[in-house]
Amino acid sequence: MTKPKIGFIGLGLMGAAMVGRLQSQGYSLTVMGNVSRPGIDTAVAAGAVEAENARALTQACDIVMLCMDTSDSVESRMRGEKRYYRGAKPRNCGD
Repeated sequence: MTKPKIGFIGLGLMGAAMVGRLQSQGYSLTVMGNVSRPGIDTAVAAGAVEAENARALTQACDIVMLCMDTSDSVESRMRGEKRYYRGAKPRNCGD
């Protein structure tokens, strides 16, 4: 079985740890920062690809995960001007 390609947005303290664990399990990751660079730099050094923007990330991945400080932060990215999901591939829940 092929592992899904995972996109991860928000590599702060918790997100960076989650990405590190996913990488240790052999998942292919495309990452994008939310606020700071250290988690991104560590993930890229371990083999992740850094996306230029949210659209590129969502188009490159099967699953997109967000790890942000508040629900408002997530809502603003999902429904606000940037709308991270705009580049997402259509999925059938049965796939």
